[in-house]
Amino acid sequence: MKSENPAERQMVYKGCPVSKKQRRLNIIHSLLSTTAASMARIREEIERQGYGKPSAKTIQRDLVELGAQGVEVIYNAANNTYKISSGSRKIRDLFRIEPEQAASLHIARMALGIYHGTKWHAHLEDILRNIEAGLTPEQRDRFESARDRLAFSPSPSRNAAIDAQMHHFLEDACDKGLEVELSYTGDSMTPKPMRVWPVGMTMYDGMVYLIAKRVDRNMKEVSDGIVPLPLTRMKDPTPTGVSFDRSQFDHQKIFKHSIGISLSKDVSPVKIRFTGRVCRYIAERDWHSSAKITWEGKDSLILSMTVAKTFELEQLVLRFANFAEVLEPADFRAEIASRLEKAVANYRTPVKLKKTA
Repeated sequence: MKSENPAERQMVYKGCPVSKKQRRLNIIHSLLSTTAASMARIREEIERQGYGKPSAKTIQRDLVELGAQGVEVIYNAANNTYKISSGSRKIRDLFRIEPEQAASLHIARMALGIYHGTKWHAHLEDILRNIEAGLTPEQRDRFESARDRLAFSPSPSRNAAIDAQMHHFLEDACDKGLEVELSYTGDSMTPKPMRVWPVGMTMYDGMVYLIAKRVDRNMKEVSDGIVPLPLTRMKDPTPTGVSFDRSQFDHQKIFKHSIGISLSKDVSPVKIRFTGRVCRYIAERDWHSSAKITWEGKDSLILSMTVAKTFELEQLVLRFANFAEVLEPADFRAEIASRLEKAVANYRTPVKLKKTA
């Protein structure tokens, strides 16, 4: 009877076979999700993903084989950690990612938002650019077709008006640091010319946004600086022939104090008390990197964080109505109280509907 080679034995976890490909994908995931990872961290991450807990020898063997196939993993003996080299270029070849899968990853990267400007996110961008660069012309067509469907499907009624060619042009302008002039319809509902430096693109609440710095024709910054601009409100973007240094914009700093897509320089420590059945929901969400949860009892907690006072912060309080109370700062508490009083006033008089023709 032929003996089984332990090195080739397929792992079985909870009755299901685990392939080498699945295991190695999880190794890469665990290494991309942090600056560097210990062997214990890699094993725990694979187990958390539901693929069992392989031995250290198995992981070592996988790391060697990944390196042989172009995914270079660097070992730091000083702190006993591993990380993927920024020079790795062959993950696409290793996992044979199809154009449609690459498009899904591309949209997922955009949906994460540029304000998640962590090192692993930058590494993901680098990997995906290499995946896209390696596509054949036929694969490129499939990739762009899938990308368009995915980009505009989260909210078809709103995003259907976006021209796919404009979307591609703005992405290219972001990558190359090209100044753009376009027609933008703001709150006045009147289209006006606007000149911008495209910094990046992202998705938020089903909408596609261009993150840009507004500039005047003399290359001087305007007062509102970096702004999120919905693509549904813009038309006819054209290059001005001016380039800018995109590296000067740190996405992590731009959105450092935001909990959504809006930006504001009015930053301060905020404390909000939540009570009742919403407490568990609040405690389970990742609101901001500075957020801290302090339980006061079974049905009461305080959410503390240092953030900008933006539309999204207001909505966080107003959406939970009587379950939320702003404790600090005093001006934000007064502002929310005023809004709630006006909302209650809307319900103190009988409903009056205007007659339509």
